[in-house]
Amino acid sequence: MSESKKPANPIREADRLKIINSAPKPIAEVALRLLERIENHRRNEIGNAIKYPASINAKIIDEVINFTDEDTVTIRSETELDSSDFNKGVYIYLHDSRDYFVQKNYLLCSVTHLQPYEFIARIIKQRSKPNWLDYLKHLKTSRVTVRFGVHHAPINVFDGSVDAVKHVLSEPDLFEKLVYSEPTTLKLTNMPDFLGYKHIELPQSIYDNVPTFFPEQKSAINALTRQTSDTFVLAGAPGTGKTFVLVEAALRLILAGARVLFISTYYKSADAVSREFVKRGLTDRNLLFRALGSNRDASDLSADCMKFSETIKMPPITNGFTIDNCSIVITTFCLLFKTCLINNAQPFTHVFIDDAQHVCEISIWDALHQFGHKNVRFVLCGNPYSDYLDSIMELEMVPTPLFRIASDSSYNTNPNLMITLTENHRSHKAIVDILARLCYEDNLKTADTDKHNALCNWEYLPNPDFPVLFHNVDGKVKKGINQAEADVVIKYLTSLRHIVSDDDIRLSCDTEQKALIRTHFKPEVDRMSNLFEASYPRVYLVSRVHNKNWRVSDDEDGYALNASGEEDEDKSSGNISENEIPKVKPFFDFNPNTLNFILSRTRELVIVVGHAETWERKPAWKQFIDYCRENNSYIE
Repeated sequence: MSESKKPANPIREADRLKIINSAPKPIAEVALRLLERIENHRRNEIGNAIKYPASINAKIIDEVINFTDEDTVTIRSETELDSSDFNKGVYIYLHDSRDYFVQKNYLLCSVTHLQPYEFIARIIKQRSKPNWLDYLKHLKTSRVTVRFGVHHAPINVFDGSVDAVKHVLSEPDLFEKLVYSEPTTLKLTNMPDFLGYKHIELPQSIYDNVPTFFPEQKSAINALTRQTSDTFVLAGAPGTGKTFVLVEAALRLILAGARVLFISTYYKSADAVSREFVKRGLTDRNLLFRALGSNRDASDLSADCMKFSETIKMPPITNGFTIDNCSIVITTFCLLFKTCLINNAQPFTHVFIDDAQHVCEISIWDALHQFGHKNVRFVLCGNPYSDYLDSIMELEMVPTPLFRIASDSSYNTNPNLMITLTENHRSHKAIVDILARLCYEDNLKTADTDKHNALCNWEYLPNPDFPVLFHNVDGKVKKGINQAEADVVIKYLTSLRHIVSDDDIRLSCDTEQKALIRTHFKPEVDRMSNLFEASYPRVYLVSRVHNKNWRVSDDEDGYALNASGEEDEDKSSGNISENEIPKVKPFFDFNPNTLNFILSRTRELVIVVGHAETWERKPAWKQFIDYCRENNSYIE
């Protein structure tokens, strides 16, 4: 039997050697992996476009260019347009009929108006095509191919990603920020002078609302505010005060003349940063700016947050919209390019990347491309244990930059380059103890505080002062609903709602189960309701409808259940061959990262309702259930 041929390497050998010789080995290897993945993805997408051709020949007959987000072109087709697969809203690519689509020359548009032989399309600006207007003029002089039926998003980012990698590789001052190097000489002062970007005066409320910082948090703030451009890692489990520390460091830095850019993966993380500044009393739009996406529903933002928040429209430059006067800017990776466009003058001295455990390599390289310079300091803030927990599950994954750098002994043993926060200030001691045991190798401890004890005397807790409960229920599963579990959850929620607000409760269930429980309390709610969806709840209640028929298979690759997904006495009793048992992919409930998510977000009370025999088939959940048994907080 002949060996299958390996796919051809997407990077030419000459380019590969050039990359290897242009940067240290660790960075060159990362760059090669990134470029290979980008090029393979590009080939797949372009290959689909060629394999399943969907194109027409046409001519551009008019355009309306006002340098706004509504610039359009009018195109006349040589053949009648089929509205079944070419309709309003479809993304199209315009390119010279004499060129191959695999080349970089194309113009991305979105159809807005459609007639049998003519349509109008809105031009979508791309960071990799600043000269789009010149290319449009070229297209007007030639026959145009309109290609559609290709997913726009992957192709849209190819060129920008390649440009980011090549730019960072060409600048040693940038790629050195991705690897360990000897730290620069530090001026041991908490108030360094960052070339005096501008003199600012903070409102008195900043000084009136100074919180109390614990010793390890003080050490982190001191390290963050030293005058150096070395990359810094602020690591720690959720609830240890990382965002709290970053905000304080940013306030101290801007007093010394710095400019700080916060970049978050998710808009909710950016919301949390914004709320922290509001708590400290800073809402001045002349000092602080929060970027919002054009599709963001800002109804959940407070009036104080909206004082310094604004939607960025494209292109923002032509409207005179700028953030040059702002000392602190909060944005997300999705808005990175737009944020770069409205920052025209002074560069940022510090870039704080929050939730860095969710940030992939190419995103870091892109941030360096947009905002990197010799004197900028990048700070990666996040939970490197998140990658570790994924690795336990043997998931196919590429380590994040945070995990890669934090795993370097040169970094994690040097307090000038990395500090790990180990005190949890968010949760009750009983929650923190099991979280530390399961997910953090006991490298997590609780702060000495009594502020999380309010629910310790809840009527259904078997062990007062121990707010972690497992209730064993073995009910039948019918169409995604375990009525026995639902009854227990409803009983608990009925009791809790007398002492806890709905906004402080999070309910984690399968879709049908959650809908059943929600409508018991509010019949008018729909599937999109936010009822029992608190981000950092006082009470976290989990019910996953499993029973003995959802059985972990011997090879741990899946679960076994009967064909209907409901109870089957013959199969549940084992009177069936292994080949007859259907396999399904593991539910996320058994992933250690899920336990980490549940426990690290809960402040006062964790309740899990489920079938113990099923859940105990995974080691992490067995330890959790045993922990409840040991502390007399297990209900049979």
